[in-house]
Amino acid sequence: MIDMLRRNAVLRSLALGYGTAQLGTQIGWIALVWWVLNSARSPQLLGALFVAYQLPSLLTAPLTGAVLERFQAKTVALYASTSATLALTALAGLSTAGRLTVPLLLGLVVVFALTAPATLTYRRLLIGEITRADELPAAYALFSFGSEAALLIGPAAGGFLVGRWSVSVALWCSACGTALYLAAVLASPYSSRTQLHERKLDVLKGTREILCRPLVLAITLLTFFFFFAYGPLEVALPVAARTIFHTDATGYGLMWTAYAVGSVSGLLLLRSRYQRLPPTFILCSIAVMWGALASALAFAYSLPVAMIVLSLAGFLWSPYNAIEQAFMQIHVPKELQGAVFSMQSSFLYTMAVPLGVMAGGWALAHASPRTVILASGMACIAAGIGGYVGISRVLRSGRSMPRCVPYQIIARN
Repeated sequence: MIDMLRRNAVLRSLALGYGTAQLGTQIGWIALVWWVLNSARSPQLLGALFVAYQLPSLLTAPLTGAVLERFQAKTVALYASTSATLALTALAGLSTAGRLTVPLLLGLVVVFALTAPATLTYRRLLIGEITRADELPAAYALFSFGSEAALLIGPAAGGFLVGRWSVSVALWCSACGTALYLAAVLASPYSSRTQLHERKLDVLKGTREILCRPLVLAITLLTFFFFFAYGPLEVALPVAARTIFHTDATGYGLMWTAYAVGSVSGLLLLRSRYQRLPPTFILCSIAVMWGALASALAFAYSLPVAMIVLSLAGFLWSPYNAIEQAFMQIHVPKELQGAVFSMQSSFLYTMAVPLGVMAGGWALAHASPRTVILASGMACIAAGIGGYVGISRVLRSGRSMPRCVPYQIIARN
């Protein structure tokens, strides 16, 4: 990865901007979670925060792919990044002025969430354009490394900033990080290979293309159910931090820092080893291993034990996104990637986790955090096993090639 960074200045700039934005987001997210948890004191409102952060992208993601294809992808991404920066700046300003309320917070978080599909899809399109096919796993691992490194520093830094100063200081860090990513997007080159006026606005194109490709559909379903099963853990963990481990924002941040230590280590040590095995097998195995460790987390009796379990879970899980995204980049033709990736961003990263969080928020009103965490882990194991069975059937049946697109289109790309 280091050699690729030295040779590819565009990739280096984009990765640094993305990593900075992720760091700011993690710092700000800890502040928002702790603000809602201590101001509203309601697991349901905490669940609403997670939903407001992730679910609204479902509204824009189906349209994003068509818009990126019809208009200049970079221009759309710039508008989205600017809107996100303004929303986070408004959050920080309201907090500094002491006028932040739950409705205002949720509204601005929704604005931020609505911009996510455009920046995510543009980043994946740009990576495919500036990176050789044989370097795609390493390129996506680089961005995963940025996300996990942000988790390594961000939650602990966010907890420290909230405890030492205030929520507003952490939110200003989030706004600054997003502004730097906006600058990186502005400086990035991107060239569309297709005449824009020839494209039609087709919001269902991504869905049709996913359904036409059995193997792509199988991996999409695996990731959806895996992320859905993971969702309850996100809303149960801060409650467990306060009621079971008897810690504050700093301790909650340290748990995610422990996860990030394992995740960064896993990206450095496991990615090349995982690539020696079929990606479909590895993705299913990661879901099972994460589920087993999440189930073990339900029996943790102290903060240090929980940190150890999360660190090991992060170590084994870390290459998942890089492997999945590189797989999709190779198996989806370039002229269809905008539509497919934007639809997957809503289906995988936007809809699955919030639905799981909603289920977790409801479950917390009727069960203990330990029970919710255990159920989340068992569901992840079931998703991994079910995904392996489904993918194996697709491969054995020989239906891995597209059913409704001529093979020549795939061969040319």
